Amino acid sequence: FAFQQGEDLMEKQQYDEAIKKFQYVLRKDPYYYEAHYDLGIISLKTGKEEEAYTNFGMAIKTNTNYTEAYEQHVLLAEKLKKYKEGLEDCNQLIRLNDKKADYYANRAKFYKALQKDDNAYSDLLKAISLKTQNPDTYYQVALDRKSVV
Repeated sequence: FAFQQGEDLMEKQQYDEAIKKFQYVLRKDPYYYEAHYDLGIISLKTGKEEEAYTNFGMAIKTNTNYTEAYEQHVLLAEKLKKYKEGLEDCNQLIRLNDKKADYYANRAKFYKALQKDDNAYSDLLKAISLKTQNPDTYYQVALDRKSVV
């Protein structure tokens, strides 16, 4: 019941009250991964990216199959320049769904940041083979191919 109240408060942008509800839920059940996730969303909406990253990380720790939390964690890992962590998250996303082109394209960004260009190029090609809708993926392949030629 407290969790639902927290979500209702979050929808109304009453973030301080929603945080209290989610913290109450987590005191009762520290493994309530949706409460960690929602705290992460609130942290994002209030500009607290490091805090959001930590909350999404807790959601992942309490549910290792929580795709939405991994996706948020990946976006923040890139923004916060946590490349190794982002790469690990992408690997988990691919483990959960190896047919989603965006996961390969995201992993390519982390490989590129870690100067593993061959791995990045392979992932971009994989994203294309999965019919990515992201034009930047095609652009990156063209750039990488151009530098090889």
